[in-house]
Amino acid sequence: MEQRESDRRRPWLGKVIRAGVVLVAVVAIGLVMRGGGPAQIPPAFDPGVTLTQATAAAKAAGQPVLVFATADWCGPCQTLKRGGLADQRVNAWIEANTKAVYLDVDKSRDEAIELGVTSIPALIVMRNDKIIDRLDGVHDADALLEWLTHAK
Repeated sequence: MEQRESDRRRPWLGKVIRAGVVLVAVVAIGLVMRGGGPAQIPPAFDPGVTLTQATAAAKAAGQPVLVFATADWCGPCQTLKRGGLADQRVNAWIEANTKAVYLDVDKSRDEAIELGVTSIPALIVMRNDKIIDRLDGVHDADALLEWLTHAK
């Protein structure tokens, strides 16, 4: 392939363009993540409740456990917390039908490994200490309600 005359005179131009693209990507990611820092924990999830406590309460109530595996540094987790999990209908459903656990994967690594968490955000439904369903990624409120209803 023949090199253009302009490319031979400015061999640095390609490097500058690539560096500019990388810089724009880094700034864009920073802006998305900056959205006010970590999003609020959805009301249905009490960060003080452990998986062990929720499992015992769920058995006593005859309900499943819903685990939300997340981390403050995870952009998609913040999107899910500000989006589908912020919806009042979703929170009301979770509070009425499950024992919810907020699992920070950085603070609860052993539990995350035990649950097979390989990507976040992840929602995991458990009954009698067994995982019965899992939903990974970001979803809107309607998709969450549909999944939760089916998974229960």
